[in-house]
Amino acid sequence: ADDGEDADGNDTILRTDAASPLPTEEVLATTSALRLANKLLYTSHAFAQFSEVSWQFCVTLFLAASTGYQSLILVSIYGLFNNMTVFLAGGSFGKWLDDSDNRLTSARTLIFLENSAVVLGTIACFV
Repeated sequence: ADDGEDADGNDTILRTDAASPLPTEEVLATTSALRLANKLLYTSHAFAQFSEVSWQFCVTLFLAASTGYQSLILVSIYGLFNNMTVFLAGGSFGKWLDDSDNRLTSARTLIFLENSAVVLGTIACFV
């Protein structure tokens, strides 16, 4: 059933060769590789999200500590500024990233800008 449908006209998930009703070794290997890639992608995403949430939590603690735990004004300003920046610039950066010819270079540029902003913010806190 090379056309992707069985005898009843239903779509089949795995293609088989004409001589055997069982999936070919190539199809099984491809399916196994895709499952492994999905697991790795989900694991990578979980670690990236954990890192992002941990960073947000540490920034909040740092800003609260810098006021002696007497005020949350810095935490509030940080949250407001962070969300307004995403709201105002997120679409523009996304469009620029989608329209660029080399998405990897564009993504690296945005990561560099993000890390530069972190360094500048850290320097500003200690000046």
